[in-house]
Amino acid sequence: MGIFRTTGKAIGLMFNLRADKWIDYKNLKKTSFELLSISKKIFQVQHAKTKESFSASLHRLNITEQNLATTQKQFYYFMLFYLMVSVIISFYGLYILFSGHVFSY
Repeated sequence: MGIFRTTGKAIGLMFNLRADKWIDYKNLKKTSFELLSISKKIFQVQHAKTKESFSASLHRLNITEQNLATTQKQFYYFMLFYLMVSVIISFYGLYILFSGHVFSY
């Protein structure tokens, strides 16, 4: 029975499945807690210190009504462009899926 015991120990040494021995558990735990604390600081809601109206903020940032309208129009065209690209990509994906060429290269 000694041969089975030594074989079991050898296999146990080759295939060590304890995760705390082949990764640095303490450092992984410390890093994950640091990442959590940093993400809490980043995604914390910050409130304005002073209250101001929209027109007052436009005046403070030196933005005219004409600049605001042209920027709004530009972002509208950006939205249309990205919507068109996403629809084309979606139709192409459906074409690939239903034409039977999903796994062809």
